[in-house]
Amino acid sequence: MGEKKEYRSAVRSRKLIRRAFMELLKEKSFEKITVTDIVKVAEINRSTFYAHYPDVLGLIEEIQIEVVDYTQKVLDDIDFRDFLENPKPLLKEIVKMTEENNELYRLLADSNIAVKQLSSIKNILIERTLKTIKIPGVEDNSFEKEFIVRFFMGGVVDIYIGWLNDEIDCSLDEITEELAKMIMRISKGYM
Repeated sequence: MGEKKEYRSAVRSRKLIRRAFMELLKEKSFEKITVTDIVKVAEINRSTFYAHYPDVLGLIEEIQIEVVDYTQKVLDDIDFRDFLENPKPLLKEIVKMTEENNELYRLLADSNIAVKQLSSIKNILIERTLKTIKIPGVEDNSFEKEFIVRFFMGGVVDIYIGWLNDEIDCSLDEITEELAKMIMRISKGYM
């Protein structure tokens, strides 16, 4: 078998495994999903699964890493310096990420997997914001600045989690508008 054909076969197998896992997540929690369940739905044999993943947790960890890496890449392209004056560009990027991964995020939000993943995304937001945003009247490396940033970013992530869990009944665009207004209103108190 040629190298290209082997590569295509491996990519195809990984897609089948992931698709099967996502289908199973719709039916039961990730803790109850077994390798047997996945290979049955994917219509592959166990050795194919184990050629790619050590176990179900290995599959989950790979998905988490990819989503966090994707988030990091998107956030690396954003200029955080103007966030307090114009938060919409960053919020729109969060909406774009949420829309592009909507099904995955919703399924993960329904399981315990989301806690670690969303915590990683929140920490990326906090880290980038702390490095780049200047808050007038607040010292750069102070506890006050860290508390303000953690409060804002924790709230932003929590609102999106609430939307994913169907606890907030509005569109992503409405969330973006409301968050932008709130952030600009509060930031005026510091300027």
